[in-house]
Amino acid sequence: MGRILRKVRTAAIACAVVLAIALNAASTAGAGSGSIVNGTATFDYPEVGMLLHGSNPWNSGMTCSGTLIGCRSFLTAAHCVCPWSGGQCQGAGAPYKGLYSVYLQGSGVYRAESVRVNPDYSYPVGDLAVVTLDRPVEGIVPAAMVGVTPAVGSAAVVVGYGRTDGAASDYGIKRTGGVTTVGCEPGYDNGSVCWNFDGSASNTCHGDSGGPLFVDQGDGPRLAGVTSGGTRFDCGAGDHSFDTSVAAWADWVNSVVDEAGGCDGAEQQAAVIFDASANVGFADALADRKDQDQYLFTVPAGSSALAATLNSVDDSRSDLDLYLRAGSPATTEDFDCRSIGGGPFGHCSVTEPLAGDWYAMVASAKGAAEYQLSAVSLPSPASSCGDGLREYGEECDLADDQACPGQCDSSCDCPQACSANLFQVSKLEFRGGRHILKARLLDYFGDFTSVDPRLDLSLAELGAPQGLGLFIPSGDPGWDHSRPERGHYSWKGSAYGLPAKLKLKDRSRRKSIWKISARLSLDGADAVPADSLRLAFGGLCAVSNGSR
Repeated sequence: MGRILRKVRTAAIACAVVLAIALNAASTAGAGSGSIVNGTATFDYPEVGMLLHGSNPWNSGMTCSGTLIGCRSFLTAAHCVCPWSGGQCQGAGAPYKGLYSVYLQGSGVYRAESVRVNPDYSYPVGDLAVVTLDRPVEGIVPAAMVGVTPAVGSAAVVVGYGRTDGAASDYGIKRTGGVTTVGCEPGYDNGSVCWNFDGSASNTCHGDSGGPLFVDQGDGPRLAGVTSGGTRFDCGAGDHSFDTSVAAWADWVNSVVDEAGGCDGAEQQAAVIFDASANVGFADALADRKDQDQYLFTVPAGSSALAATLNSVDDSRSDLDLYLRAGSPATTEDFDCRSIGGGPFGHCSVTEPLAGDWYAMVASAKGAAEYQLSAVSLPSPASSCGDGLREYGEECDLADDQACPGQCDSSCDCPQACSANLFQVSKLEFRGGRHILKARLLDYFGDFTSVDPRLDLSLAELGAPQGLGLFIPSGDPGWDHSRPERGHYSWKGSAYGLPAKLKLKDRSRRKSIWKISARLSLDGADAVPADSLRLAFGGLCAVSNGSR
């Protein structure tokens, strides 16, 4: 029979006590009962995440599932990232990292630093790839792997964000189910773990590719297989499903994880303080832009951070947004944090949150969809900055600086990173020594919402020597004709002996964007590439994506 990939559309943390859930629904939220195939929606297995495809993670769609196996290592299926053989996806043929990111429930979104494909991959043999993340994951314990392939007849658990059958459009909800391993049929018997689906147990389906199969060989649940495919496109009864055995390629997997770096003491238990089961009734409750669900939960004293995540069905017809607020119900106008990208998920994080009542609101920007919402609090760090060991609550520590090599400061923090792909240049022309610029600053995360651009604004080419570019200090009289009450900011002055103009329109509250236009010189002589601009004001910055 044919081999059917389980890909979509052709396709943190040392052990500790998890706090009891403290949940009060400020509006009705029903419990969900979705399935992998005959499975159930779950908030368990926080190490299981989604592989996203797209240059901007907040507008990307899911393509596969996967498992965190190291603080910076996410294991998935090779066929999710490589359309050829493993040998063809090495070196210059390796998957482009800029198109991939990872979503982890209860933690957030992480960009890919690299994507490595098993060089022995030849579907379905060796169907493994490792995504190295741009920074270590905190709050989630990476999954441990088995030492040997599980024996035939082993009870196992499969987890993934795929659809519930071959015709459904319900990607994006984490589900789990039980299977029992069998001997693999010819053609699938080279380093695989297999089972048969007769319609009564569970099964994987499209979108579950790359997700885990866990078994307990006497030392607790461990990762034994990575979802690869099955013999029926509809994932129905009669399917012979096959996973890649991680034990068979353990040497290669471990070498990639070791290269990415271990956790080095940064593992800590995130305390689950809230989760809302997949709400089957959401399609009726949130049918248009005016509908919303509001939840109340409690953040314990001493928390160093609060993280809330939202994942919803990725059906291209709906768009749900997430808002957080302390003390009072969140609204689209009043919030402490929001996530309003066009993708099927959201992430809000607040450092040193106030202890006490917090509200999370899920609002429909378009359509309606089943969703999962969770929040975790991270304990106050028990760290010692300056000991050369990155610990919980630290971004880096001296030479232990994977998140920002060579840039760790004395407070064990990394320099503030500029938001990538949010400064979108639509026009950049060079005439008579001046640049004519039109651009948009996307404010999906709310960082730039109502920030005053008259506070130390700069616009320059990335990597330009200090002193080159435009810098307007706070209080510059060139801003005198601005109308901040209307969100209109206008500056006139000179740059490199030539007249200069800059206009910004703040539409961040209602449309999550800033509109920017300018006519000015940036270096006194040459044209500047559209994909290397850096805009900063109010202590925040963003870099351009070069789109024209």
